[in-house]
Amino acid sequence: MFLKISDMKTLLSRISFFAVLTLASVSFAACSGDDNAKRDSLARLYNASFSEFIAACRDFIKENPDNIACAYAFTVLNSDQCVEDYELVGENVKGSPAGQVIEYYYNLAKEDLATEEAWNRLEPGVPAPDFRLKNLDGEYMTLDSFKGKYVLLDFWGTWCGWCIKGIPDMKAYYEKYKDKIEFVGIDCRDTEEEWREGVKKHELTWVNLYNGEDVGIVMAYGVQGYPTKIIIDPEGKVVQAFMGESRELYDKLDEMFK
Repeated sequence: MFLKISDMKTLLSRISFFAVLTLASVSFAACSGDDNAKRDSLARLYNASFSEFIAACRDFIKENPDNIACAYAFTVLNSDQCVEDYELVGENVKGSPAGQVIEYYYNLAKEDLATEEAWNRLEPGVPAPDFRLKNLDGEYMTLDSFKGKYVLLDFWGTWCGWCIKGIPDMKAYYEKYKDKIEFVGIDCRDTEEEWREGVKKHELTWVNLYNGEDVGIVMAYGVQGYPTKIIIDPEGKVVQAFMGESRELYDKLDEMFK
């Protein structure tokens, strides 16, 4: 197991070329926002070059499975590519310090793909995944805690700009339909202190649960972005899921309860 200087130069030259192209693209967009034709032309060049760059990285892994430079290539692959190409890497590389980099991206890719699959399974009528999370009083609540009621799960965080931007609409619709549906905020990626301070600052009067960094419920519900909001019926089945802050959720609530 070794790293040839020639291999590194080849890989770094491709990375350097792509980095320069990226910088040029960003700079051009900033300076020439009114020139759509030139911007579109550069975007096409960027996309084509990126595709070639990824293909070159994947070819490098395939042709040099016992070279630790494979680790550099894995940093730019998407989840499908990462999982597929992981099987090509030599065991000696997997067992090396560079293999730890590969393993990190491989595990991250598997998690992303599992989350995406969970989201795709979250169709209307399927049973919603259960959970066990702590509320503001330190008591644990599960999905069964809300059995017999409509529930709106809101996956959010104090760090999420779109989540905060959507709070006024959430408050308005909570007041509008709080006798017909239970709003349940599920905080993710905050410390417990940040969560408690956020609930207090934004005056969130519905049920608030703390998840923190645990990926279990996030993966179970296929959360790929924030906010993610899911309506669940009184029998614990999914009504509809919404990714991102949009008017579609509120139109659905009006349709259901007006």
